[in-house]
Amino acid sequence: MLPDHTAILLIDDEADMCWAVKRILVGRGYQVTTVDTGEQAIAQVQQVCYPLIFLDAKLPDIEGLQLAERIKHMFPNTHIIFLTGYYYRDDPVVTSALAKGIIDGFIAKPFNNEDVLNALTF
Repeated sequence: MLPDHTAILLIDDEADMCWAVKRILVGRGYQVTTVDTGEQAIAQVQQVCYPLIFLDAKLPDIEGLQLAERIKHMFPNTHIIFLTGYYYRDDPVVTSALAKGIIDGFIAKPFNNEDVLNALTF
């Protein structure tokens, strides 16, 4: 399965957040699929090869970092950007996940459009 470089998966259980991020990305020509649970995310990555995933820290059925580890185990070349209001950039959990390659970037909520667009350059 070859990656579609315009395909992005957005995993967040907040509908308003999904709407905002999707609007930014679709405006730049990306195809964005949104899901709101880890179970849906796993099903989606097994169907489509996403080069980039935006992932919330807290989902109804799994912690974001646990999901990131599962996805990275299956697809190590997928870039995962942690998009969350739960942690801050210098949080030891975030710095550890970055150092271990579990996530490839971090965006704090609230964010601005540039934060999201800068994540596209991986």
